[in-house]
Amino acid sequence: MRQFEVEFKFKADNIDFKVFDSWALSLEPKMILYTSSEDEYYAVPYADFVRLRYDRHTYELTIKKKTAEKNNIIRFEGNIDVTNNTREDIDIFLEGIEAKKLFSIIKKCSIFYFPDAILALYDVYDESFNHKGRFLEVEAEREIVTSQEHALEIIQKYEKLFKEKFNIDYHNRIKKSLFDL
Repeated sequence: MRQFEVEFKFKADNIDFKVFDSWALSLEPKMILYTSSEDEYYAVPYADFVRLRYDRHTYELTIKKKTAEKNNIIRFEGNIDVTNNTREDIDIFLEGIEAKKLFSIIKKCSIFYFPDAILALYDVYDESFNHKGRFLEVEAEREIVTSQEHALEIIQKYEKLFKEKFNIDYHNRIKKSLFDL
């Protein structure tokens, strides 16, 4: 299951970062990351998209492809750390795979890592720094997932916690990726 991403994404404009951070800390995560990054999205002929994510320290290329046309919960995902490459080399690679840049977004994130899942609350801005929304995400931890059913059990467990704390449930799920929004 390492090549698959299994996640729920929710519209979360009414969740305050401080409240979320305090709540997530109370669940005793194994690691916490507060960060911001820029995501460049590229069209490619053989997948839904390729994304180049970078911040002050790292660069990562990601390819994503839906496993079913109307399913954005379970997707094929491959990630490659390209931090040790120059931006020129990354651009040459993207040109070589016929990737066409479509747009960029900027994300401000609070990310909490648990043994079974990753929780993230993040704001999204467009290239002109216009706020596009706040989102809450839960992704099953790929290293421990044994099946799609197992992954769904994990993320549904956290969805119940979101309902209890933030009154967010399956009605608030977003069926599209940030690329599609």
